Amino acid sequence: MILALTSRNIKEIFRNRMRIGFLLGMPIAFMLIFNVAFGSSGEEIINVGIIDLDNSEISATYIENLGNISGINIISYDNEENALKDLKDGNILAYMTIPEHFGENMMLIWNNSNLEIDLKIKYDETLPNTASKFISIVTSYTLQFSRVSIPLRIDSEPINISYEKNLVNFFAPGIVIFGLMVLIPTAGGMITHDKEKGFMERILTTPVTSTQILLGYSLPLFIVALIQIATYMGVGFALGMKIYGNIFLLFAVYILTALWCIGIGMIISAWAKREDQAEPFSWIFMIPVAMLSGLWFPLENMHPVVKAIANLFPSTYSVNAARALVLKGSEFSAISNSIYILIVTTVILFLVGIFLFKKLVVK
Repeated sequence: MILALTSRNIKEIFRNRMRIGFLLGMPIAFMLIFNVAFGSSGEEIINVGIIDLDNSEISATYIENLGNISGINIISYDNEENALKDLKDGNILAYMTIPEHFGENMMLIWNNSNLEIDLKIKYDETLPNTASKFISIVTSYTLQFSRVSIPLRIDSEPINISYEKNLVNFFAPGIVIFGLMVLIPTAGGMITHDKEKGFMERILTTPVTSTQILLGYSLPLFIVALIQIATYMGVGFALGMKIYGNIFLLFAVYILTALWCIGIGMIISAWAKREDQAEPFSWIFMIPVAMLSGLWFPLENMHPVVKAIANLFPSTYSVNAARALVLKGSEFSAISNSIYILIVTTVILFLVGIFLFKKLVVK
């Protein structure tokens, strides 16, 4: 009896291609993602600000040539206030101030005078590795620009972007978003279960529209999402999380996250024929996307190609917006692009879900 049952279950496991793909494919996918994301260096583009207090021809040439270095993108500023704001908003990694008389001193150095070049760099303390790379590039380039070995002093100052070093503050936004992403397999599995058991077929015999049916599934999931958000944030506060931005704006980011997750779940449920197809596929989609969205690993350390792929997923914008509000206390203007992208993505996903439901389920 045991052997017969064992034989039957083995056949059932291998008969389900989706399950086999999940069991065998997920570890392989993880290995490939880690290798591509962290195994090769690629070219990292560093956005840095420049404040030119000298405004000479020599300083202009210095800045132009610095911008020609591979991996460096120069953004010019008229004053430190604007540069500091962009640094706090995450638009630049660091900014460098070129002092007055830079051109004159460089001319004197070229005429064999023994002068010191003094440059000031301020950078985001949360990205020390990338900042160190930029400082190293500036040091090497400045010595090359001067054509001789000169006394060079770079006054580098980390800016406390996060106000308070708190491990919970860094991980909590990502954990909340990952918890909300579980709505994807939940939505997909719930709707597909009713399709498989014939309940959906009975509903379709009643005078209700496809949109009304999907709303009937989405609203309970939305209520669950509200409970999730309240629970996760409550636990975060208990563990010492502090939100430096607008808490209502943060709540809105989480709400939008829950909605686009429900939208993806609807799309998967329209495609899947059985529950044991919908849920594994949801997880196969969800886990790699979560890994590539900066939930657990900073995107700054990933390969540029991987970062470009990550920007295709709404989870990346959810993480960026939530973390900016919690860590940096960013205002709406700093995260408005992420908010607009989340809104548009949510609308598109729901429209696609309704279309596929009508085409594949209602028929």
